[in-house]
Amino acid sequence: MCRGGARKRPSSGWGSLTPTELDLVRLVSDGLANKDIATRLFISPRAVQTHLTHVYTKLGLTSRVQLAKAAVRRSRRTCPTPLASSNVCSSAIGTGISSR
Repeated sequence: MCRGGARKRPSSGWGSLTPTELDLVRLVSDGLANKDIATRLFISPRAVQTHLTHVYTKLGLTSRVQLAKAAVRRSRRTCPTPLASSNVCSSAIGTGISSR
């Protein structure tokens, strides 16, 4: 990574989230606990907590509940079809890890 170069992502907002952070947001909004998220993403529960802290900061949120609500609002705006499953609109909040 080249330090001092132009950022490819904004520093805040949904566009600032990394692909891993977006996957984490989707799994949080699906109701998974940190341990379960860690298993799905092949990372440690501590790494999940670290990613969550970064997501909260980037989105200006302070809790998991606020994050889940914001993710639902975002997915409704980007995929308003009521019959759409989280898999169909996974690009609205995540990068497409399928729900199991």
